[in-house]
Amino acid sequence: MASRYAPIEDYGIIGDLHTVALVGKDGSIDFLCLPSFDSPSVFAALLDAERGGRFQIAPQLGEAARKQLYLPDTNVLLTRFLSNDGVAELSDFMPVEDAGRAHNLVRRVKTVRGEIRFRMRCDPRFDYARATHSVERRSDREVVFIGRAGAGELALRLCSSVAMQLADGAAVAEFTLGADESASFVLEVVMLDESSPGRQQDYDSEAFKQTVNFWRRWIDRCTSGCPRTSAASGTGTTATPGSATRPSSSTASCGSATPARRKRSCAGSWRGSMSWSRTARSRSCTASTAATRSPRRRCRTSRGTWARARFASATPRLRIFSSTSTAS
Repeated sequence: MASRYAPIEDYGIIGDLHTVALVGKDGSIDFLCLPSFDSPSVFAALLDAERGGRFQIAPQLGEAARKQLYLPDTNVLLTRFLSNDGVAELSDFMPVEDAGRAHNLVRRVKTVRGEIRFRMRCDPRFDYARATHSVERRSDREVVFIGRAGAGELALRLCSSVAMQLADGAAVAEFTLGADESASFVLEVVMLDESSPGRQQDYDSEAFKQTVNFWRRWIDRCTSGCPRTSAASGTGTTATPGSATRPSSSTASCGSATPARRKRSCAGSWRGSMSWSRTARSRSCTASTAATRSPRRRCRTSRGTWARARFASATPRLRIFSSTSTAS
């Protein structure tokens, strides 16, 4: 019998610098705490598949192949469903404060090929399913959930581009999208005296562009020397809502290296940044600077030599101690 719980490696992670959400390959958000990471949960099907609560958007394609990947240089997660009957794509991201407003979750689904029927179910369970909640359908495309979050109250608003219904305390919808058609869903924390961004026209597209550009500006501050390119095209990219791989003049020079070399360079930079913690436990380390230039270069140093190298430049007193240790 198949397990109700997916392996942890089947989840992608998105966040807004305040909290994170785990998104499964089946299009289900199985873990999310709002508004902060240490807040009580809103969705926790990862812990209890029956009562934990989830937010799922999935195409009705039967036995479809599923694949997850990130939009290059961003924290925007793409989940793709591929079958003989059609191809669907689900994009998930959480806008950060610098890109608009935090504590929002934006989900967009589209049909790439064919005509596909989708099913959506947003079923929050507040405070690890220990607190009851009320739900109000304010219009065909707006539903508000109100529950307890610790000692306070938490209100969530779900806005969508398709009609929704209520069923057992959850918001549900079934809709069909043809090729190149899309639907969007925005789950936001209701703030007093603040307007709802989810109600604004084209909010999902604007939030997408701002979020993508935020993460790419953040990546541009990286000093590891690792070329930041699209894995698909091998060239630098600039955020546009309709295209993920448009070349950018600021990163066009990255195309001069081969994809294999760029991949090795990225791996080397990662290994270099982790060398500090590894060296303390083992007798081999990866040189941070050398790894960026040549990931195959390794420095193999004994524990005593490494310690002397660390302490020799600290103070004259430590140099004397180091010399004494060496002589002994």
